[in-house]
Amino acid sequence: MLPMKKIFPIILFLISVSLLGIIYLQYTHFKNLMLVKEEQLYEKLVRSVDMVAGDITNTESRAPLMTFKRRSPLSLLGEFPTMVKDRYTQYEIAEKLANAFKATNIPPTKFEFASIFFCRFLIWFCITSN
Repeated sequence: MLPMKKIFPIILFLISVSLLGIIYLQYTHFKNLMLVKEEQLYEKLVRSVDMVAGDITNTESRAPLMTFKRRSPLSLLGEFPTMVKDRYTQYEIAEKLANAFKATNIPPTKFEFASIFFCRFLIWFCITSN
C-alpha cells in the first residue's frame, strides 16, 4: 500500500488533466455552436433578401414595366426597361427588407442596402452593429 503523500500528487495531476479536458471539450462545443448559429443567420438573411428581390422584380408587384425609347450608342435596340429605383423609393425597399426579416425571425437589425442593375436585379446589404 502506497502512503498518502505519494498518491496525493498523482490524484491531483489526474484531476487537473481531466478538468483541462472538460474545459477543452466545452470550448470546442461552444465554438461549433457559434459556427452553426452564424450559418443559420446567413441562411435566413439570404432567404429574406431573395424574397424581397423576387417581390421587387415581379412585374405585378407595382407598376408595369415600361420601356423608355432612348438611344444609346452602345445599344442596338435603344430601349431600356424601367429600373427598380424608378418604381420603388428607398424607404419602400427598406420597409420590405424589414418585413422580410420579421417573417424569417431575424431580430431587429440596423442595415444598409443598395440596389444595383446589372444583367439582373441584385441587392446587396450590410449589417451594421450599433
